[in-house]
Amino acid sequence: MQIGTFLPLKYQAGNTCFTLYSPVRPVIMTAVTTGLGLAPLLFATGTGSEVQRPLAAVVIGGLVTATILTLVILPALYPWFADRSNGDNSTS
Repeated sequence: MQIGTFLPLKYQAGNTCFTLYSPVRPVIMTAVTTGLGLAPLLFATGTGSEVQRPLAAVVIGGLVTATILTLVILPALYPWFADRSNGDNSTS
């Protein structure tokens, strides 16, 4: 999904640096709503909380990791890999 967003923006604007921030809003909203939905499980103290609390902690940790990867790491690495694939395609 992210690469499909990057390619048309690159050809329209000519520079991917300022156009990579378009998917920020949906990704943040998805992460926030999921985190808020799992927060009661994380702080539960009643019956069954021994199972719910570790599961919620793992899911929230994965959500934070995936959000950081989507918003920071992938846009930072995309120009590097895109330049590599376009540089060696000359056939002379």
